[in-house]
Amino acid sequence: MEELLLQATRIAPAVDDGRSVASELKHLWVGILRERWTSLVVVPADRGVSSRAITGPFAELARQCASPAVEVFDTAGVSTDTGERFVDVLTAAIASGSRVIAGIDPLAESLAGVALALYADAILLVVGVGSSELASARRTIESVGRDRIIGCVAIDPGVMAATAPGR
Repeated sequence: MEELLLQATRIAPAVDDGRSVASELKHLWVGILRERWTSLVVVPADRGVSSRAITGPFAELARQCASPAVEVFDTAGVSTDTGERFVDVLTAAIASGSRVIAGIDPLAESLAGVALALYADAILLVVGVGSSELASARRTIESVGRDRIIGCVAIDPGVMAATAPGR
């Protein structure tokens, strides 16, 4: 767990107009691009955390960067059948030369997310500051395999509220 904590990043609410990507996320983006992976899944540790707090800004950064090609998918809320078909979509994107990032629901809530997490080369764990329980994070780490986790992001409540579904 000590190595994982060294790779942790805390994302606080932006103090600007909200249109630009927080500098912490830009640093995280550069850091994960340096890692070796073709498929990365953003996994919330528990129900109070959304992967959209990461995948939304990552999608914007991917649009700004021409190389390397990175496709970002938001699969939170998809059904099990759709999640299994998404594995085919991700595989096709990788075959075309892209790296793919998919945001999912917490593993305890989504069989579709489990399929995507098991497919991925790498996992980025997302926890909520003051809301995620250590036991939930540990269960998630055990489920996906500690060796596949490339980092952990701690999201402040203000960021989670701003990226909640329906906003």
